[in-house]
Amino acid sequence: MCYAPSVTRRLIPILAATLLLSAAPVETIIDFDNTIGATASGDVLAFVGTQIRSIEDDPDFSGVSIDPNTGEEVITIRMDSRWHSRFAVEDVITGDFEHSRIDFIAYDHYGQPAYTKADSAVVLYLHDLENGWHHDKYNYIPVYRTMIGDWASCGMPVKLREKRHPSDDEPPPLRRIDFASPVTFDLSRLYDTVETWEAAWDEDFSELSEEEQAEWKAEIAEGNSRLDAEFATDTFTREGDIATCHLGVPVKDFVPYEMRTHFRHDIVLSHCRTEAPKVDPNSKDRKRLWKEQGAAVQACVDRLYPSGWPYTE
Repeated sequence: MCYAPSVTRRLIPILAATLLLSAAPVETIIDFDNTIGATASGDVLAFVGTQIRSIEDDPDFSGVSIDPNTGEEVITIRMDSRWHSRFAVEDVITGDFEHSRIDFIAYDHYGQPAYTKADSAVVLYLHDLENGWHHDKYNYIPVYRTMIGDWASCGMPVKLREKRHPSDDEPPPLRRIDFASPVTFDLSRLYDTVETWEAAWDEDFSELSEEEQAEWKAEIAEGNSRLDAEFATDTFTREGDIATCHLGVPVKDFVPYEMRTHFRHDIVLSHCRTEAPKVDPNSKDRKRLWKEQGAAVQACVDRLYPSGWPYTE
């Protein structure tokens, strides 16, 4: 379970910088790596793993090169960071894998993948692509060993909190879990403060305008209130700032549920994206073409889901 300051407001200057860069008098190529959803075959490896190491590939992702054909300067912008991870394989839940460790690639639009920051084992979903194993983007669930030797989440995994499609069956329920070791959270280390935000965003609070300072304080207070509400549920008992987890979902229950719901839908989206017209990101008409591409994917999904399921990228 990882908590971090809201990034919504902070994305604004980043997007603005990108737009200014795109307006520079040089050609701009957008290198967008996207590994959300299953491959066309639907093959997915789900396993419980513990991190050995994770290293970002080429952190200085923006670069200028010379087009060998035209001699023009080309700015390459990678929209996602790329990480190389190595994990110890504790248990394979679904798929074929017989080794004790695995290497894979992950892409993340927001920087460092959240799974690399987990202080517990995690369930990860990987796709076997031509150039190796790839992480199913943003999809990870922290898990903990139980008294009977298997694994379970603490609380309801986020992706199971609501149905993705009306045809899905009900997600597995929370149940009492006897963890092998107490699963506790020190909320005093999870609360946001002005100091944690200064460190996270490399800004000096005292140099912000009064309006920005008030916005910081409001967002910090709102985030800490959500944190308190999360730990006020029946999933936990709380003494002071220490919350102890008692309810969760066994891995053997929630992984099969994801396979027959989320990944079933992802296979459909993968098929529809493959069938949709391709868009050259350097085309002057790319905005119109992306809109047409999205409409084509929506039309494909509508054919395969007559009862309706709005497509969103």
